[in-house]
Parts: sequence; structure tokens; C-alpha cells
Amino acid sequence: YNITFDHCEIYKVMHDAYDLDGKDLILTGCIARDNGTEEPMNNFKFWQKGVKLINCISTNCKWGLTGGLEMKVYNSIFASNGSTIRAGTAQVDANRSTEFVNCIFYNNTNGLAGAKDAVLHPNSDYNITFNSGNLPGLGTHTREIDPMFADAGAANYMLQKGSSAIDAGLTKAGIPEKDIR
Repeated sequence: YNITFDHCEIYKVMHDAYDLDGKDLILTGCIARDNGTEEPMNNFKFWQKGVKLINCISTNCKWGLTGGLEMKVYNSIFASNGSTIRAGTAQVDANRSTEFVNCIFYNNTNGLAGAKDAVLHPNSDYNITFNSGNLPGLGTHTREIDPMFADAGAANYMLQKGSSAIDAGLTKAGIPEKDIR
């Protein structure tokens, strides 16, 4: 399909925010926040494979990310969600699972919720976690540190001067050098 969503924001909807059934979707600079007062409650929910989330933010929802096979998530933030990653996003077959690179997982109640033997894509790496539960398979260069957001309580996820998260990511083809905003 090759549909691109660029700098969209969905907030305070009753059910799922981005509930998309399309192959090879691209979302850049999109924000999903304060969604899901009734079941189902997903900020980002995808039904097909090949979705890319780039420089996106998922905050304050029961499920931060759900669905799709072979997704790629780069330079994105998952903060203050009930669970960061839901079943379907992580697969038992790692090569069909989601790849997370240069992402920050901050203050989520749970990490990976899904199949017992589910794992993330083997190329997942250079992520930052802080108080976000069980997130296995995020790579050997992933660190557990406070990213020092300007004001996470007010959903200001800009990094403060002196944050160890500044320039901590990986630069490679397909991953934008420019971060969120």
C-alpha cells in the first residue's frame, strides 16, 4: 500500500488510536496519547506486515504497540503505557518479529506481554529502558538509564542537556539521523 502518515496526532479517543489494516505503512513523527478508556485500548495497532514507525511517541494507554509482523520501529518513545509491547508484535520466530532501534521505553507498567517464548527481532539494539518491566531481546547495546526528559509528566519528551541518551543511538541506512521534533 505504501501509505505514509506524517506528523499526525491522535489523543483522547475511547478505543484504539491508530488501528490500521494496511501493508507497508509508514508513520513518521506521529503521536498517540491518552487513548483507550474502554477495551480495546491501543495507541498503535497494526494488522499487516511491514509497518515502519519512525520518530513516533506512544504514551498513556493500556497497550503502547500491538500487532503486525516484521515491523520496524526507529527513534520512537514508549512512555507511561500499561504494557509497551503486546502479543503479535513479538513472535516466537525472531525474524518475523518487530525490530526496535534507538527507542526509549520509559516508565511503562509492563514490558513485553504476549506468548511465553516470544522474542524481538535480532537486529533490535541501541535502545534505552527505564522502569519499563521485562523487555528481553532489545540488543547488547541497550542500556537501563534515566533518559532525563524535560518533563515527562507533561509529555515533554525532549532530552535535557547532559542526558546520557543524547547521541546514544545507532546511525545506519534506513534509520533517520534526526530525532523526534
